[in-house]
Amino acid sequence: MDLKEYIRSIPNYPKKGILFRDITTLIKNEKAFAYCIDQIVKKSKQFQFNKIAAVESRGFVFASVLAFLEKKPLILLRKKNKLPDKRVSQKFTLEYGRATIEVHKRSIKKNDKVLINMPFTGFEFGQELLQEQNLNDVQIEATKLGDHYDLINKKVMVLEDRLGKKSLTSITIICHEIAHAIQHKENYKPLKRRNVIIKNTSWITQLGSGILLIGFPIIFATGSYGFIKICLAIAAFSLLISIIIQVLTLDVEFDASFNRAYPIIKQKVPIQYHKACKSILTAAALTYVIGVIRNFLSIRFLWMIISKIR
Repeated sequence: MDLKEYIRSIPNYPKKGILFRDITTLIKNEKAFAYCIDQIVKKSKQFQFNKIAAVESRGFVFASVLAFLEKKPLILLRKKNKLPDKRVSQKFTLEYGRATIEVHKRSIKKNDKVLINMPFTGFEFGQELLQEQNLNDVQIEATKLGDHYDLINKKVMVLEDRLGKKSLTSITIICHEIAHAIQHKENYKPLKRRNVIIKNTSWITQLGSGILLIGFPIIFATGSYGFIKICLAIAAFSLLISIIIQVLTLDVEFDASFNRAYPIIKQKVPIQYHKACKSILTAAALTYVIGVIRNFLSIRFLWMIISKIR
């Protein structure tokens, strides 16, 4: 079941430019609501917890059912000035402004392990970080080309489905990309070096890609084996350049993940999720390693073709 089909999207609500997700259409459908709860229960099995916390107000709907099924106490995270006892407050950013959630101090004890429904989407989390880091000239935008930081235009480009999701993966990946924006702001030398290398060698990789995608079929049709070998060698050389670039810039990714993003995650995310977030950051940092392996295998494949051409 695709739960997106049961969530109504209302444009320009509560203000212009906001796409509001209305869950009333989901919870009024008993089959969709039951399936949603089943999925939440399954995901909760991944974690050890003795309490459940939920953010007002939609969070109460789902968390109360989960608390009943799992026989765990429920902690309410409410809007400002809604709780009568001593409170702990936390501000956060919405698409249309800022808000504050509060919890009773007595609700959570030192050694409690609390399962909490994420209080913000990836976009909201990213906006909060940009404000805290004084990155007022950096924007967060959706892309279909993969998560990355656009250094020239100062844009954190994130896959579209991450922006609206309330998940550890969404906030961790966005935190990693914003870490690159922080590097940029601080004139981090390895980042500047990577940018210079990519700028000066991009034509080589584009040439290699062009030969493989466009020129290669045409060249093969001519039957000129000597020319084919030359073009394959150029393509292989461009892949080798890509490997060198990726190896030389690994430190940029590891610095973004572990020296900048992870300390932020440890401040913002409950301790029981730190290990999971660190795994996600490791995967983000190793993206270039995967690229190295892919390009190495591509070179080997091209070399095999070259060696078999007469």
